[in-house]
Parts: sequence; structure tokens; C-alpha cells
Amino acid sequence: MAYAGTTSTSPNFPRLVGDILTGPRQWSYNSTHASSDISFADFIADGVGLGMRLGDGLIHTGSTTFLRTYHTITALGSTGGVTFSTGSSL
Repeated sequence: MAYAGTTSTSPNFPRLVGDILTGPRQWSYNSTHASSDISFADFIADGVGLGMRLGDGLIHTGSTTFLRTYHTITALGSTGGVTFSTGSSL
């Protein structure tokens, strides 16, 4: 299943859960995607539009496995997508 961004008829996008004015922010994302899927280039296609910044963190929770991994934004794409590091288990 592909990422369903804010323009999808069934959106499932990351939610901002922690905002520090001067440092990285924390996001939460629940999905059926495997942790390895999250690290594909520009996986969150509208991440910049959501307000994601380089260095922000993402806690991914598998909606069928309930496993959690932590990822960091490592690149911002020219079309507004963001790329994450490979996940670390929490």
C-alpha cells in the first residue's frame, strides 16, 4: 500500500506530536508499512508541505504488528518529499 498524503481521498499522514522552537520536532505515523519502507527516498511525498524539516524525528508504529521504530529525516526532496534514515527499534 502506498503512502496516502493529504490530497488522498483516504489520507493517512504523519502527525506532529512534539514541537521545539529551536530544535528537531517529533512526528508520529501509524501504518501497515514495514519499517524498511519508511526509508525509501521521498517516502512522505508531501512532508515539506506538512512542515517537516531536516533532522526531525518520526516514530513509526506498525498498525498490524504494533512494532515501533524511530527514524530521522536525512534529506528533503526537490518536489517536497522527505527521506528518512533506516529505523531503530524502540
